[in-house]
Formats: sequence, structure tokens, C-alpha cells
Amino acid sequence: MLDALPRYSLHVPSLWHLEFSNVLLTAQRRKRINARDAKGLLARASRLPLVTDSRVVPLVEIAGLADSNGITTYDAAYLELATRLNCPLATQDKALAKAARRLGFFYA
Repeated sequence: MLDALPRYSLHVPSLWHLEFSNVLLTAQRRKRINARDAKGLLARASRLPLVTDSRVVPLVEIAGLADSNGITTYDAAYLELATRLNCPLATQDKALAKAARRLGFFYA
């Protein structure tokens, strides 16, 4: 997927930035990575060609999407974005992948 980046626009919901940095912080706290590596990964991530979506999805809509697909509201934000933009969704989360596959928006 990383090799394909220059050919595509990568769209993420605004919460992606919080989730990504939280993953690194959690890994650092659990001694899986050190602070220097975390900062390096943050720097690399900041250079990714991401398009951050700014739409605030109404609570009822995002909760309904999450409930009907058996996923978290966080994951529903990614699914909502993929369906709204009619683009594939790349994920390693099993429940989100299943929902995206069922709706025809999964990229393996």
C-alpha cells in the first residue's frame, strides 16, 4: 500500500490524527517503542499525503452506522467517509473490514 501512495489521495477522518498519536503514546508507555522512535514515526506520518475530512457526522447518523454494522463509532467514522466518498477503505480491524466488505468498500 505504501508504494501506491503517490498515485492516490488518502482520506482520513479528523480523529485519525488523535488515534495515530495515541497508538504511539500507548506503545511507548508499554515499552514497545522508545520516545525517539515514536517521534520519528510521528514525523514520518506528518509527511503522508493525507486529506483530512472535516465533516462532523451527526451523532444519530454515526451511532446508527456503528450499531447496524457492529462496530465502534470510531470505526464508523472511517466507514462513513469511505461510503460518502465512494472509495475503498484500508484497515486491519476485522470488524471494520467485515462491514466495509459487506458494503463493497474494502481494500485488502
